[in-house]
Amino acid sequence: MKHLREEPEKLLDKSTKFWLMQQIRARLKQLRHERDMTQADVAEKLGKDQVYVSNCESGRRRLDPIELLAFTSVYEITLEELYGNLDLEEAISRDYSI
Repeated sequence: MKHLREEPEKLLDKSTKFWLMQQIRARLKQLRHERDMTQADVAEKLGKDQVYVSNCESGRRRLDPIELLAFTSVYEITLEELYGNLDLEEAISRDYSI
């Protein structure tokens, strides 16, 4: 991870950001399942509708930092716990060209 501190721009690569956001969305869905909650349950706690949660989990809606904080509040975790499972080394080393 040392080189990430030296070259943070690598995390801003478009394909790397896309992959990392996919991982975050999958983590949100995993947390919901672990807590035996439906999308409607989460939506109610957020003051939103079920479609909002569905769109957040599927990638049809781009999540901003405040929305991520709201989700961590619902799941009673910290941002560090949300991001803790992300393998940044894998993210920047992936070959996205096909």
